[in-house]
Amino acid sequence: MTPAFNLDGLDQYQREAALFDKGAALVVAGPGAGKTKTLTSRIANLVVSGHRVSSILAITFSNLAAEVPYREFSGWSLATGMC
Repeated sequence: MTPAFNLDGLDQYQREAALFDKGAALVVAGPGAGKTKTLTSRIANLVVSGHRVSSILAITFSNLAAEVPYREFSGWSLATGMC
C-alpha cells in the first residue's frame, strides 16, 4: 500500500500501524514510544485515503495525547481532508 500521507519519522512498527486499514487497531507501547505520532499519522492517512471523518474514532488516555491530533488537524478542511 502506498501511503497517502507523509510517514517520515515513523519506525517500521509505527508505519505498519499507521498504514493498517483492515478495521480497528490497538497501539500499545511504553512512554515516549511514539503512540501519539502513530495515531495522528493513522488518522491523517485514513482521511487522505478517503475514509469519512465521521467514521474515525480515536481513544487516548491522556489530555496531551488527545490535544495533539486536534492541533495537527485544526487547519484541515473536512471536505477535502487537506490543509
